[in-house]
Amino acid sequence: MIQANAIDKAVGARRKGPNLKTLIVLVAAFLIEGVVIASVFILSGKPADVQADGAAADEAANAERLVEISILDDKFTNTLTGHTYIYETEVYVQVRHKHKKLVEEKLERMKARIRTEIGTIFRGAEPSELHETSLATIKRKIRAIFDELFGRSAKGEKLVQEVLIPKCTQYRADI
Repeated sequence: MIQANAIDKAVGARRKGPNLKTLIVLVAAFLIEGVVIASVFILSGKPADVQADGAAADEAANAERLVEISILDDKFTNTLTGHTYIYETEVYVQVRHKHKKLVEEKLERMKARIRTEIGTIFRGAEPSELHETSLATIKRKIRAIFDELFGRSAKGEKLVQEVLIPKCTQYRADI
């Protein structure tokens, strides 16, 4: 038993102290790794300067720019007051430049339907709607028709941004 205790003490004494060889190998490996990584970064040089592409920024801004498209320049009648009034009207829409071609193609295919729908709005409009200074109710009704006819872009955006009526002149026709 005395021998067994002596062996345990000798093994325990060896385990208590840090293994200096292992420690030196680990520190040397970390130092070499750090030197290699630092050397790679230093020798690779600084990154290239970044230059903004002005043409791409201009093109993106141009695609989002609003453009006006003439829808119609026509005369419509309204008889809801008991008198016949003629409304000489111009209608435009504002669309994003990127959607202009698509809207123009749809306008060309549905020209008669659009003219009919807008004529129906004017013929059925209440006199108070036609006397609004901003024609907001008429614009809203026309916008609803365009949203239905033109739909949305591939990204889900409404094609028609705004309806503009720069001219809506009233003339009494039954005098």
